[in-house]
Amino acid sequence: MQLVKGKGIVLIHGAGLGAFIWQDMKLDWQVLRINFQNRGNGPANTGLHYKDYVEEVVQQIDNWTVDQIVIVGHSIGGCIALNIAARYPGRVIGFIGIAAAIPAKGGSFVSCLPPMKRLLLPLVMRIFGTKPPAATIKNGLCKGLDDEQTAKIVSRFTFESRELYLEDCEGKIPKIPRMYILTTDDREMPAETQRQMAKNLKTKDISKIDSGHLPMLQEPFKLSHLINDFCKKLDTQKRE
Repeated sequence: MQLVKGKGIVLIHGAGLGAFIWQDMKLDWQVLRINFQNRGNGPANTGLHYKDYVEEVVQQIDNWTVDQIVIVGHSIGGCIALNIAARYPGRVIGFIGIAAAIPAKGGSFVSCLPPMKRLLLPLVMRIFGTKPPAATIKNGLCKGLDDEQTAKIVSRFTFESRELYLEDCEGKIPKIPRMYILTTDDREMPAETQRQMAKNLKTKDISKIDSGHLPMLQEPFKLSHLINDFCKKLDTQKRE
């Protein structure tokens, strides 16, 4: 497919979620909201490997004609964003992680977690699967959201394959402008863990939002402003 001159933002959601989480964002550039496979269809992703998730994102980007893009990865989407940046050298001009998992040395999502969670999560997933109980989703992932937003997240939460969490992403840190957005009231990815993720991303461009794990729903205006400001800086740097 022939690319057309333009600038866009690719938004990659986290595990269990979908493109719908970005619905309140107001971004200045064109936007591609990625969906992982089989959103809302229960345990249909059983058996998929990490690379299958990457290829699903690649397919959606390949069908998008914008020639310059910023990759935005939320949570586990940060792992996949690393792979995507490597697949499109020259086309990807910026990278943003939002409460994102950024593994050291191309590790897995689980490798990003604190030691105790790193040990327990594979066991929990083996016994109970990858969709937490509704109460756990409400108290953790939905921290800071209103009742309507919480109900939507719980009802639309999708089972993922265990391999998405456990297999190494083998992603390298892209040599392009990078920013990490840290969520300060996050029960899913604690602030201290996020600070380490920002170090792994090798960036000093760190912004904070006082929100839970889903700032695109809790604080969409503030998150939109941070992303738009990052993109404006890219424009300024290019003109200089």
